Amino acid sequence: MSNTDGLKKLGILAGGGRVPEELAAAAIARGWPVHVVAIDGEADAEFAGVPLTRVNWGQIGRMIRAFKENGVTHLAIVGRVTRPDLTRLKPDFGLVKAIFHIARIVASGGDDGVLRKVVRFFEGHGFTVIGPADIADHLTAAQGVLSTAAPSPADEASIALGMTILSVLGPFDVGQSVAVRDGRVLAIEGAEGTDRMLTRVDNAQGGVLVKLPKPNQDLRVDMPVIGPDTVTNASRFGLAGIAIGAGNVLLTSRDELLASANNSGLFVTAVSSSGFAPRLAASQKTSRREEDEARALQIIAALSPHLACRAVVVAHKYVLAIESGEGMEAVLQRVSGLRQWGSQRIKKRLGIAALVPDDNLISADHVRLATGAGLEGLVVPACVQIAPDAAALARQTKLHVRTNEEQLA
Repeated sequence: MSNTDGLKKLGILAGGGRVPEELAAAAIARGWPVHVVAIDGEADAEFAGVPLTRVNWGQIGRMIRAFKENGVTHLAIVGRVTRPDLTRLKPDFGLVKAIFHIARIVASGGDDGVLRKVVRFFEGHGFTVIGPADIADHLTAAQGVLSTAAPSPADEASIALGMTILSVLGPFDVGQSVAVRDGRVLAIEGAEGTDRMLTRVDNAQGGVLVKLPKPNQDLRVDMPVIGPDTVTNASRFGLAGIAIGAGNVLLTSRDELLASANNSGLFVTAVSSSGFAPRLAASQKTSRREEDEARALQIIAALSPHLACRAVVVAHKYVLAIESGEGMEAVLQRVSGLRQWGSQRIKKRLGIAALVPDDNLISADHVRLATGAGLEGLVVPACVQIAPDAAALARQTKLHVRTNEEQLA
């Protein structure tokens, strides 16, 4: 894209990380005027010499006004963001005016639904939303090995398995990364993000981090990213390398990233992920809780040909966590700090954990962990029983426990 392609002025709605600043620099270098709107508490770049407006999450009116008053016609939405705590917003009249649109966005459930509606919201204000690769294609990689080191045949097999797992999970709007070694899935990314996922593969002694976009993911606003920190963490936790989707994963600080990989002896390779076909996980259930239950059980079933997944946690259609060998208890403990869009500090319990215990028995400990994590219920396959003390505790704590066929407690 050049400035003669109708791009009058680029606006960048900036979250955290290095991508917004690199994108601004690339656009300016090509002669495109830029205005950045940086979200307080998210954007951490300086944007030296770039026209800049800072806004709170709740200042929707100021955000739109800043872009329009500065002549922005095309908009890139880039950078890492946390799910905003709705109780800490500083709303302006623009937010109040758009409250019904915002409510529909939050109610979408899951990253894909939220981000699609975010795009439509800004397009409704007259902006053309474009992706970072439309402006700076050097931020992505062509197919092939990028580092000095190259994947071994065993690594290639791990990459293939990782791609299969991500293809299976993609239609459920799950995280974009998986770690694999010697035919075994070490960790699957949920709501915690790639870096926190990597802590679960400590001392992997080989293996590969595979990071790809989901089928039908809107790459304009949700392109996966790796950077030097990804390489540092992959090396720290014992992985042999990183495989990313060719042309559809951003590399921030590319020279630094590859220098770090070469110094660590890690390989970085870009693989073709075209041909991933979406597989719909439609549910005939009607209530929100039933929809979450169905989705959690569907994910366990979809993964069963590849690994024995014992737990999946879903809240408002958003997949918080997937167990891949660490145990059900570990999953229930870690989801207490994870949430879907807009749910933090809301007292009402949200979320369903689908559990498949090895002994086909739900214990009181499972109930305690689920309530401690702020979940509203458990769902289990029909063959699983609930212990009498677990059933009593579930009734006392008002935790719904049921099989996919009947209510148990």
